[in-house]
Amino acid sequence: MEKRSDIRYNLNSCIVVLDRKTNKPIGNLANLSKQGAMFLTAEAVKVSSKFSCKIELEKPIMDYDEIWFDATCFWCRKNIKNNLWESGYQLQVSGIDIELISYLSLSYVLDSLESPGIEEPKTVQLESRRINTRYEPKNIFPVFAKQKSIQVGEIVDISQGGIMMTTNSSHEKGSIVEYRAKLPKRIFQRDYLIFKAECRWTRKDEHSGKYTIGLKFINLSQQDSVIILHLIIHYLNECSSTKRLKVI
Repeated sequence: MEKRSDIRYNLNSCIVVLDRKTNKPIGNLANLSKQGAMFLTAEAVKVSSKFSCKIELEKPIMDYDEIWFDATCFWCRKNIKNNLWESGYQLQVSGIDIELISYLSLSYVLDSLESPGIEEPKTVQLESRRINTRYEPKNIFPVFAKQKSIQVGEIVDISQGGIMMTTNSSHEKGSIVEYRAKLPKRIFQRDYLIFKAECRWTRKDEHSGKYTIGLKFINLSQQDSVIILHLIIHYLNECSSTKRLKVI
């Protein structure tokens, strides 16, 4: 049985893999990770074949319009249904291209997710109501003012649509805030998740005196959206149903 140390992402659109030396197509990319990939080709590929590859990006990622990598074919089989050959490759990737591949593969997962935002808190059952699944950090995620080093709170949970956080100060419903959340490690050359958001609701804990607020993202950048997806996959846990009853 094949053992993979990383997650392989299926791509939803056609991406052509080119030979860097000849600029001719090798095949279409079927799935991708930092260590492996599958190509679709019209002809069979000999096992152990090596290719110097590049992908030309439809939209630049962090100002790069190409991703370079070397690929070694480890297996090849015929897909009778679509009359194409499938071949699996081990990739050799270095430098910025490692981050670009992660960014590209995660962005395709992001495209399949919906981001309807955060609704007002209610006391109804939420299992069939919530479209955006919320996730809670495994460790503390401090939140700071965008331009200052002052900590304003901590993330309670996060989704593709918004954030719930605790803070020492009240936020008026409808107010706009700009914050940055410290990431557990550098992700796509970023140390912070930077976001602008609208406060949708606020409530005070009478025992601690702290406030819990629900924030809906406003015009979140593609890079920050993919950073959130990376956090969900690697650093967050899905909130339990009891916690999810608090906010829908």
